[in-house]
Amino acid sequence: MKRATILLAIALLIGCVGEQKETPKPEPTPAPEMPTPTPDTATVPTPEPTPPPTEPAKPAAKPATEKGVTIKGEVIDLVSYATSGTLGSTPNGKEIITANAKGGNPLGILEKGTGEVYIVTMKQANTPANTMLLPFVGIQITAKGDVYRKGGQRLLVMTTIGKSIN
Repeated sequence: MKRATILLAIALLIGCVGEQKETPKPEPTPAPEMPTPTPDTATVPTPEPTPPPTEPAKPAAKPATEKGVTIKGEVIDLVSYATSGTLGSTPNGKEIITANAKGGNPLGILEKGTGEVYIVTMKQANTPANTMLLPFVGIQITAKGDVYRKGGQRLLVMTTIGKSIN
């Protein structure tokens, strides 16, 4: 019986192999023809620009320094002035500036007439500028010291500050 089953299986396999037909392969479609460039439409690759020869790095320029400068203006909170224009003379300005300074925002000076803003530090060691500037928020002041200018910034190393007469 086993022999008959094996013979039947072989016969079926042979029969199946003989009945298989090859499926025709589709013919490849030709690629679309590209237009031949003419001299007036051809693009010519541009060569990469040659980088300039490297020069040795120059030492950083020292900031411009002005000694013994007097600045008249008002004390501002640098952050709230830059973001919303808050001044001590605006409604609630003095309270806002005082609260921000006590919270850690740096104070500076807005020069009257020029509108230049000065970052302030103290000449005296271990004296925070905010401590010296805070009592003068909301009033016109006169400050003296050395001014350093670099990259659009102005730093006043302040030696004295007082209420401005005019």
